[in-house]
Amino acid sequence: MNKLTFQKYLGFKKCGNRYYKYALYLCECGNKKEAYEHNVKSNNTRSCGCNYLWEKQLKRWQKQEERQMK
Repeated sequence: MNKLTFQKYLGFKKCGNRYYKYALYLCECGNKKEAYEHNVKSNNTRSCGCNYLWEKQLKRWQKQEERQMK
């Protein structure tokens, strides 16, 4: 699920040998994220990074619960 909402285009930015549309997005958590448009459209970029941090924290909690149950 994509948490990013388009805000505005920032122009073109070089990636490798090509230029791609670069834009500013607003994440559901309130943070702003600059990203290549094609990465957002293809779901390679889905959030500002909060998804990754949330999943990492969730795994920590699960490990703690497993340790407590032993």
